[in-house]
Amino acid sequence: MKFFNFLNDIDWSKNIILFIVYILIILFCLAFYFIPIMQNHKIKTLDYKRIQSLDTAITNNENALQQDLDSILSKNDHHNIRNKIDMQKLEKYIKTYINNAVILDNGIQDSANNIKIQNISIQGYTKHTKEIVDFINNLENLNNNIRIGFPIDIAKQGDNLKVNLYINIYYSDYKL
Repeated sequence: MKFFNFLNDIDWSKNIILFIVYILIILFCLAFYFIPIMQNHKIKTLDYKRIQSLDTAITNNENALQQDLDSILSKNDHHNIRNKIDMQKLEKYIKTYINNAVILDNGIQDSANNIKIQNISIQGYTKHTKEIVDFINNLENLNNNIRIGFPIDIAKQGDNLKVNLYINIYYSDYKL
């Protein structure tokens, strides 16, 4: 019976109020502990998603540029833009069409879009204009992007034609 008397002496309303206040203080402390952690996690998640979307956009742009480059290189006009000229092969080719050929390398110019232009002057003699025409028509057999510079100077000297022309060889060292 003493135990029941002891229970009767306890002020239950006051203890319940104190217990509720204690629980609220604990919840308040936990909230102030976890709110900064959750905000930090939210910021890091947003940063990660931003970086991931930028990475996806960059990858898509790179793929689109690679497809554009491949389509440009697949066209006949630029299919061999990455081939650098072999000077011995060029000299042999020129000497098959032009006698006593003097080949002067005038240097390399950088142009837009990472394309380099190598200028070469050619002086020599031919018997007929047909050899000059064949020389120009068969330039694509060299597997390079070669353009003839105009005007082509042709002068008659005795039985031969003196030819003075220049060619531009286009190539690119650019790698993706």
